[in-house]
Amino acid sequence: MIIFLCTSSSFNDGGVYNRISLPSVSSWAKTVDDKLVKLNEMFVVVNNTFQKKAKGSLPSPGLNFTYEVLNETEVVKEMAASVSELLHRHMKALEKSVKAAEAAAAAYKWNNNLMKDDVTYMNSKELDEKDVELTYSDKFGRRVNFNFSSVHIPVEIYDGNIDILNGLNWTAALEDQFKKNQEEDPDILWQYFGSQTGFLRTYPAAEWRRDEVDLYDVRRQSWYTQGSSSPKDMLILIDTSGSTHGQSLQLMQNAVKSILATLGENDYVNIVAFAEEANFVSKCFNHTAFVQANFRNKRRLIKDIDKLMAFGQADFTQAIQFAFEKFNEFSNNGTNVNNVGANCNKVIMLLTDGGTDTAEDVFEKYNWPNKTVRVFTYAVGPTPNPVKALRWMACANRGYFSQIPAMGAIRARVQDFMSILDGPLALASAKFIHWTSTHREAYYVHDS
Repeated sequence: MIIFLCTSSSFNDGGVYNRISLPSVSSWAKTVDDKLVKLNEMFVVVNNTFQKKAKGSLPSPGLNFTYEVLNETEVVKEMAASVSELLHRHMKALEKSVKAAEAAAAAYKWNNNLMKDDVTYMNSKELDEKDVELTYSDKFGRRVNFNFSSVHIPVEIYDGNIDILNGLNWTAALEDQFKKNQEEDPDILWQYFGSQTGFLRTYPAAEWRRDEVDLYDVRRQSWYTQGSSSPKDMLILIDTSGSTHGQSLQLMQNAVKSILATLGENDYVNIVAFAEEANFVSKCFNHTAFVQANFRNKRRLIKDIDKLMAFGQADFTQAIQFAFEKFNEFSNNGTNVNNVGANCNKVIMLLTDGGTDTAEDVFEKYNWPNKTVRVFTYAVGPTPNPVKALRWMACANRGYFSQIPAMGAIRARVQDFMSILDGPLALASAKFIHWTSTHREAYYVHDS
């Protein structure tokens, strides 16, 4: 056993930081040392007793205790049953919330004339200003209110948008089900509803964090992206020809980072830079068409994206052919012998400042008539070159065309592709529970 004793800071009952003094740390260390000495003495006695094959009670300094041999298999089975029962309860609560949401959405009458003053909701960033009573909860580790839910709306979204207002209206009906879930299963913590329009409804109500710039968007969280869309094999093509030098290339680099943020561990990705030739941006990942979109791999890709330089002339035909060949190699040849990949949606993302080449011959050869690979195109820059060809590429391959004229448009435009890929799940009316990777909630504040 190894014990680490670290100096740190602590909170008093009011949530205020206190410095821990060195004498206090020394005193604690001495106490731990004494305990370890006594523990060692006890171990020596017990060990000697075992060596003499003693049975029953084991003598030790000031203590009498018994021992028994554990059945490891039974312990594991008991733990598995306990976890299974916990997850089953959570799934039942989720199913009830889904049914409540479907019923509320079906019964709601859309109102195109709604105004901001017509909709009542608790804005999580304004609870303090409205003097809403929040009580500290040991369970949640912060101040909450169990009487209602609170709502977070991203900073770049207008809170008077008609879609937002109607969404806030009908999702208010979820509060009753959230309360019932909390009563029936005390182990439940936060309950979320994430809207495709961008707002987040959370129960119980809590004040949003105030200690940093608010860039939170529920549609970019792992639990939302993994739960709302099927897995993807995605190849991202970045135009690094000379015409992208400066702002356009910088916009593309940031847009690609934003795309990577929407991917989770169920997705597979790689990035290609092209001008006259096409090559993977990362030498670490040039041996395979795709790598898992986990944190480590995405961080490596981001570092290599920042190193890109603009030069030469763009060859769209060559780049798109490179992408399709990599898809084919990955699917049919030895690069996917371990069946690594999402094996679901296949996506090409093309970012450029524009062009006139449609690469129609390539699409006809590799993607038509089945169109198994979807193509999403982005015209990037304040004054892009002709975009008619880009629009055609997307429309002819079950994709979507977007324009990114400035930094402020990146997050909104990147979201467009997700709604297209989400469609099959919604149209299928599939009922399933999808377990995503662990999620550390961002819903916190300091109570000082």
